[in-house]
Amino acid sequence: MKKKIFTIIGISLVLINACKKKEDEDVIKKSEPKIVINDPKKAYYEIGDTAVVNVVITDDIELHEAKCWFITRPQNDTIWSIKRHSHSKAINFNSYYVIGKLPEEQIVDFVVVAENEEGKKTTAKHTFEVHDH
Repeated sequence: MKKKIFTIIGISLVLINACKKKEDEDVIKKSEPKIVINDPKKAYYEIGDTAVVNVVITDDIELHEAKCWFITRPQNDTIWSIKRHSHSKAINFNSYYVIGKLPEEQIVDFVVVAENEEGKKTTAKHTFEVHDH
């Protein structure tokens, strides 16, 4: 009888551990890239200003790639872009863009998209306006 009880307890412990491991794997699989835009962060720039690009992207699993764009609105023209392919858990962008001739009060979106190895994507955006001195 004792042998039967210990066998049932042992099987129960194994099943509980298996379920716990499955839950841990599910948490990892639900991971999405986290994007922090450190720069650009100003609300207004002038023509000729340098817009610094400083972005940190992290994830609990391997990242696949990340892209950044400066896109005019409403024209939807890409005026600058950068892309990184990676197999690490972090991607950093440290670059800059000198703002060229644009119409007065031009709205520009700085858009960042990151994708992890599971195909999960995250997007972050900072919008600013460009003025002519």
